[in-house]
Amino acid sequence: MDERWATFDCYGTLVDWNAGIRSELERLFGGERADELLRRYHELEPEIQAEAPGRSYREVLTVTLERLADEVSLPLPEGEADALARSLPSWPVFADVPPALVEARERGWRLAI
Repeated sequence: MDERWATFDCYGTLVDWNAGIRSELERLFGGERADELLRRYHELEPEIQAEAPGRSYREVLTVTLERLADEVSLPLPEGEADALARSLPSWPVFADVPPALVEARERGWRLAI
């Protein structure tokens, strides 16, 4: 029998990275600017990835947060430069993901992230 594989990107596909990043931006800088900061974050992140394609995602998160705070003149609290990287394991999974993955496995798919 041939194996069927399905592969997935994790962030934005299985994990709600917008909710995770926004939550940390709100915690660090307050809710009133969180949506604006999230939009700018998503503009900066690909620029930072292009500058050094070998960076780990945790490094990208850290550099992007630092650059964002600097760009909008918001003080990044001491010891919080890696806040996004530390929060990454707690980012929520989209609600439809667990049952969809179970169904895919039941239908014989092998899954990989």
